[in-house]
Amino acid sequence: MDQTNTQKLFLELKSNIGFQNFRFLMSGKLAASLILRYLIKKNNINPKLNEILVPKFMGFWVYSNIQQNIQLSTGWSKFTKIIWLYHQFGIPQNYKVKKFADDNNLLIIEDCAHVLSAKFNNGKSDICNSDFSLFSFSKFIDCSPLGGLQSSDEDFLKIIDDEINQSSKLQSVIINILIKISKLFKSNKLLHDKLYSVNYSLWNFPSKNLNNKINFFKENMKAEIKKRNEKFLLFKSETKEKIYQDYFNYNELVCQKLPFVINNEKVRKNIIDKFEYYKFPYEILTYDINRNLLDPKFEKTIILDHSSNNKFFDEQIELLRKLI
Repeated sequence: MDQTNTQKLFLELKSNIGFQNFRFLMSGKLAASLILRYLIKKNNINPKLNEILVPKFMGFWVYSNIQQNIQLSTGWSKFTKIIWLYHQFGIPQNYKVKKFADDNNLLIIEDCAHVLSAKFNNGKSDICNSDFSLFSFSKFIDCSPLGGLQSSDEDFLKIIDDEINQSSKLQSVIINILIKISKLFKSNKLLHDKLYSVNYSLWNFPSKNLNNKINFFKENMKAEIKKRNEKFLLFKSETKEKIYQDYFNYNELVCQKLPFVINNEKVRKNIIDKFEYYKFPYEILTYDINRNLLDPKFEKTIILDHSSNNKFFDEQIELLRKLI
């Protein structure tokens, strides 16, 4: 992608999503590794002495990836140097966490892997504006592995640009071939998934040629943001009188999933039974209803898929409205 087109895309990202000082990478995993390696190289953290404060509930690969660079901790101590600010399901963490970091001179790495837009409440950006932020766009749009990072550290961004420019041309060729082949075999799920996993294994290397992925993301970005926000607002308007969730305070929300807690066990079981009967997509996952890394409260939560792939979303909302 030439410099003019790249600049145009960055302006679109800033306008539609709220990102600034942004770089595309193969994945959020790569972004996390690059950030932590940079902080070690700059002596901002000592991997043998310092700790990173992380939530008690994230994916295995996230812990594994971080632990290769610094010791993990689920509680604050004098050795804590970084806070891993995880916006679970794309719903913003409590602002008190950022204040705590500022008061204690801690670095923040914002895990925005579940975030597609940083805009909330009439276009204001409440998240993705810390020391470092990482993203994983392929969780929202089928653009094969595609992520990115954002930082206010100009030295760090220059290093990233240098690594991307020095990346192997052969790797870029292989990536683009795999993307094209996987699209040809999309109807064959087994083969498509295997090709996808091979492509995904290349995440640990910066690449200068992500044009196909970036263009596909660009083409689908606005529509996906619009659809997800509309579905969030529908869910909110139809259920807020009965199952109010604290994130209903937002009038814009483009998150990965919609969690909701039902305290009445009989009603919760009835909802799950009906979802099973109609073969509606849903999950039961652990969710921090406090949205506060420093003071979490985990609950087993029903999770709704409001992506473009869920053709039953409107029916699920109608069913929820009746059952509750």
